Amino acid sequence: GKEASNYYFATRSQERLVSAWPQGNLLSLINSPVFTRRTAEAEARQNVSAVLVGKNINFFLTTRDVRAGEELWFDYG
Repeated sequence: GKEASNYYFATRSQERLVSAWPQGNLLSLINSPVFTRRTAEAEARQNVSAVLVGKNINFFLTTRDVRAGEELWFDYG
């Protein structure tokens, strides 16, 4: 697969952005479900969930079986 060279999260601010590059890991590539022509509503349902296991420790788990090549979706808020 391709390696991501940059990824950022959209914010409501015109002056700021949150970037996972260069410190992010593979979890930074999980998308927030946004419906476009490319994604049908049925395909863009959250399939990753966070589980808090300590004060600052989260596990990210899939909520169902995910096919190879399928996009991962997480509701950031």
